[in-house]
Amino acid sequence: MFWYQMDGKTLTNRIDVKLWTVWKALFSRRTNGALVILSAPGGVSGTAELETQAAELAAHIIPAVEELMVTNNRTGSLL
Repeated sequence: MFWYQMDGKTLTNRIDVKLWTVWKALFSRRTNGALVILSAPGGVSGTAELETQAAELAAHIIPAVEELMVTNNRTGSLL
């Protein structure tokens, strides 16, 4: 499972991410973003359960990543 956090937006389509990055680079001279990947070891039984757990974890991670990006945008600092 993966997604991109781009200026408060959650995107899952790589082409959309590239277009958004170009747009932001041209008009705001910034390309803020983060790639978030959740993975599990291959060959694990119970794939449906793992997907459910990953979705639950993602629901908690998304707001945290958004807050980090907003805070860093305000302060101009890197992590």
